[in-house]
Amino acid sequence: MKVLHIIPTLKKGGAERLAIDICNALNRLENVDCRLIYFYPGNDYKFLLNDLDHQLIPAKYIPSISGKAIVEVDKLATFINDFQPDLIHSHLFEAELVARAVKYSKAVYFSHCHDNMPPFTSFSLKTLFNKNRLLRLYEKSCLLKMYRQTGGNNFIAISNDTHRFFKENLPSDLQNIALLLNAINVSLFLSKKIRQAPSELLKLVTVGSLVDKKNQIFLIEVIKLLKSKNIKVKLDMLGDGPNRSQIQKRIETEDLQNEIQLHGIVDHVEHFLWDAHIYVHSATYEPFGLVLVEAMAAGLPVVTLDGKGNRDLIKEGENGFMIYDSDPRLFVEKIINLKDDKLQYLEISKYAVNFSRQFDIDTYAHELMKLYQTPKRASASYILKSKADTLAARH
Repeated sequence: MKVLHIIPTLKKGGAERLAIDICNALNRLENVDCRLIYFYPGNDYKFLLNDLDHQLIPAKYIPSISGKAIVEVDKLATFINDFQPDLIHSHLFEAELVARAVKYSKAVYFSHCHDNMPPFTSFSLKTLFNKNRLLRLYEKSCLLKMYRQTGGNNFIAISNDTHRFFKENLPSDLQNIALLLNAINVSLFLSKKIRQAPSELLKLVTVGSLVDKKNQIFLIEVIKLLKSKNIKVKLDMLGDGPNRSQIQKRIETEDLQNEIQLHGIVDHVEHFLWDAHIYVHSATYEPFGLVLVEAMAAGLPVVTLDGKGNRDLIKEGENGFMIYDSDPRLFVEKIINLKDDKLQYLEISKYAVNFSRQFDIDTYAHELMKLYQTPKRASASYILKSKADTLAARH
């Protein structure tokens, strides 16, 4: 089977990491040739791409209400026609549009629903008074039309929350939505050392882009509270983004330079996970939470806010704790409980590792292949209607 995965960039991010891990895992299966295409220069994952056939192919498709759409897909079309994939699997909304703009009828199409993509939100009265929402609605209508022209589409939702969103927002003839929870290369994150409970210095770690929804400012309040209780604490904050200067300034304002360190983008997150005691996560919206699974694989109990998608991952009191109220005092309370109750800490750590194993990427690849081998298409009556509409439009 020839499989082509398409994603806009290979910049640091959960969708990008997952796409690479999926491609590598598929290529470990027999009779699978999986390749990866991306549109923009820059590659933060070179250390994971040694054995993967990947290629930068600039491509663009921007629909226009005025009829002046930007279509730059010739190079991608040439690659696809030369490779002749049996299946095209796209990641993120931009890749959805570009992949369908190439007229190629020999493949079955899959869309990876990494989050509740705003353009798929159903029409409401608010749409009429918001230019961006109107544009998204038009993009959605174009994409739905292209889905139907390829005989339907298969969607993969990464969490129960995302599955619910697409069930509510896709038309009835495109309700081919499978739930397949995300996965990681578990072996990369397993620690070779026996995990020790926190002692004198409490080490916390968090991973994520420095953007509003990741809400790292909340963790500054958490560290401030812990320090006020005379707890010696250190937080390693991994990731980069537009909020970095704001976060750094807040750290300095609260005089927490010795307690919080911004590391930016790092290649080997696992090294920081192995060195920490607890993983903390402050996102107000989290489609799934791959980093939580990575932390669990490293043996870290997780303390997290409710991001909806990460509800699939937290077994309360067994692999961590979820705080449903964004109150730093409640968050701190769970951290202190883990610090003070060493037996509980070690039990949760052990359970977290075992829990993470069900999200291994090789198991995931086998489940994904089952979906690939039994794809759903639009009904025959709809395909005939679509062809009839096309012929009518030509005349």
